[in-house]
Amino acid sequence: MKKLVVALSFVCALFVSVGAVRPAAAQTAEGWLFPKAGDFYLSPINLGTAVYTGDFPETKATFMLFTDFDYHVTPNIALGALVNIGFGSRFTGFDFGPQFKYKFKIESSSHVPYLRGALPMRMGVFSADEFGVGSLTSVGIGVLLGGGYRYWFHRRVGVGCDLSIVPTFLFSGGGSFVFGINFSVGVELKL
Repeated sequence: MKKLVVALSFVCALFVSVGAVRPAAAQTAEGWLFPKAGDFYLSPINLGTAVYTGDFPETKATFMLFTDFDYHVTPNIALGALVNIGFGSRFTGFDFGPQFKYKFKIESSSHVPYLRGALPMRMGVFSADEFGVGSLTSVGIGVLLGGGYRYWFHRRVGVGCDLSIVPTFLFSGGGSFVFGINFSVGVELKL
């Protein structure tokens, strides 16, 4: 296996060195422009997972539907909000709150990496059995830090991924600390 990795690395380096692979900056979707002040962007549904450590009852991983929107105050800076819904083993959770994104312009390409920060309020319902008997509600506030990447293959449609860490303090049950990692893939639309 190690020999295969070395061989593939060598072949990739050879293609790049002789110019067989064009740099990502040369690729641009027709009609696509980097965001400008006043633009709205919506990520209607990104699918992913959230993995938790710490004092998180029952479920350590959940299936998540991530949604957010951005309003650009400058070409690089966007303010907005996020709304996430999670489903796990005997768990349903919601995150919502304000967010900030800083998008990087890579020459004239339609590749857009970004940094992201948010303050999500987290609410969850844990049920002790499949009938909801003995349910526990948790409420907390977190700090989301991460980043992502979008490739705009159309002037109004991009695809990409997002990865973030979410340290959270849960107020219920005398207070506890939960550390989460979110990962999602999906689409973003320019409105």
